[in-house]
Amino acid sequence: MDIGSGKSFLTRRQVLAGMSAAAVIPLASRGMAAAVKPTGICRFGVSGAATTDTLDASNARDAFPYLVNTGLRNSLTEVGRDGKLIPELAESWEPNQDATQWTFKIRQGVQFHSGKKLTSEDVVETFKDQIRADSTATQRAVLADVVELKTDGPQTVIIKLKSSNVGLPDILSHVNFAIAPFKDGKVDWTSGDGTGGYQLEEFSPGVMAKLKRNQNYWKADRAHFEAVEIVGINDPTARLNALRAGQVDVASRVPPKLAKMTSALTDVRVVTVNGTLHYNYCMNTALAPFSDVNVRLAMKHLINRENFVKTILGGYGSVADDNPIAPSAKYYNADLKNPHTYDPDKAKFYLNKAGVSGLHAQLFTSDAAFDGASDGATLFSNDAKAGGVQLDTVRTPSDGYWSDTWGKKAFFAEYWSGRSTEDSLLTQAYSKSSSENASHWVNERFNQLLVQARGELNEDRRRDQYAELQQILHDDSGSIVVAFVDHVMAVTPKLEIGQLAPTGYELENFRAIERWSFK
Repeated sequence: MDIGSGKSFLTRRQVLAGMSAAAVIPLASRGMAAAVKPTGICRFGVSGAATTDTLDASNARDAFPYLVNTGLRNSLTEVGRDGKLIPELAESWEPNQDATQWTFKIRQGVQFHSGKKLTSEDVVETFKDQIRADSTATQRAVLADVVELKTDGPQTVIIKLKSSNVGLPDILSHVNFAIAPFKDGKVDWTSGDGTGGYQLEEFSPGVMAKLKRNQNYWKADRAHFEAVEIVGINDPTARLNALRAGQVDVASRVPPKLAKMTSALTDVRVVTVNGTLHYNYCMNTALAPFSDVNVRLAMKHLINRENFVKTILGGYGSVADDNPIAPSAKYYNADLKNPHTYDPDKAKFYLNKAGVSGLHAQLFTSDAAFDGASDGATLFSNDAKAGGVQLDTVRTPSDGYWSDTWGKKAFFAEYWSGRSTEDSLLTQAYSKSSSENASHWVNERFNQLLVQARGELNEDRRRDQYAELQQILHDDSGSIVVAFVDHVMAVTPKLEIGQLAPTGYELENFRAIERWSFK
């Protein structure tokens, strides 16, 4: 039966595209061949490490905890190497007529590392833990539409929503929605118990995690290392030095300024992957002077984005025009009006309109925000002088940046990785209900339209809605989206990583931990 009306609409079959039993999914879609024998210890040197990191997947916010939790746990769904959604802990899923209710069939025969059998109760309680009133879950806002979570027997989960959401299965592929065991009346995040390819042996927050292979892993074609060590190394030069010294096998987030030099080396391999990662300078719209949209527009015309891509990214990226939706996304708006080119005179026009002269502001940065954030801020500061703006850059320590600076100061650097759907990114980063909306931006038309687009089943209307959402962000938000950035990493030549496709996150959305192997 067809859902919706009009000349373009989604059928139930289209909504369920990608749903199938795991038994018929080609191994190539999963990532590696089943014949690979687990060998060796793979050591990942990653950034995004902080002493506040925990084993709670729902609270993970950066590379170190993301990778740890991807090793330990599974989600209901997974984005395959071809970009298509495939089953993980859910064998199948199906919506009702208007996608306000989803039914997930949970895979049978899966056990946690502790030996506990995975049931629908674990799934329901994991999600309930994220939507409770005092939850600090990273993506709590994404689940804000949930009105009921319930089991229907040991292998069935039913999720009821306030409004339609055709993209829910894609959203639940994120590691923030990885499933933990429910026991003794609570969700167990602290032990590291999970259904993933690796078991926890040792965890030192922000420093080191040691994992050993789960010998009973339900995926016969995954987890190809005997053990994994995840080392937090926030300094990019130190990460590369550790790789060359043989202390790690993978160095993530290689800065562009080091990438070309590293490419000439014979003892490491540089891997570049296009993605939806983007670098921002973010204005807190709840604080003066950035509460005035004219000031925000002025600042958007005071950064030379082409120079940023050339100088800071070394060409490993492309210019963004204050739109966080990447050109590779399904509903990307390629026809934004009033592009924000570098134009000091136009910036002066908007500042005069705001009644502001001699604007003096501080821009807070850190290596934690993104590699090159401070150098980029210096470029921004120099660019802004032509518009009569004095921009002082303030470099802060990496540890504590996300808790003490991001979203707290009036102007600061940040990065966002893309998400599996436009809705997921826009809801988490820009909706008024999200704790991750660091700019504290509220636009009522945006928030209303976001809900409408989430449940719109007419494809043409949905595309128009997402186009308008991007235009609103471009014109009104507090985010200066400067550039889309390639994922650049360096690895030991002895690693077999296969053919990589564009992803939202580095390290194959952190699935490298179970997809890669030694040659």
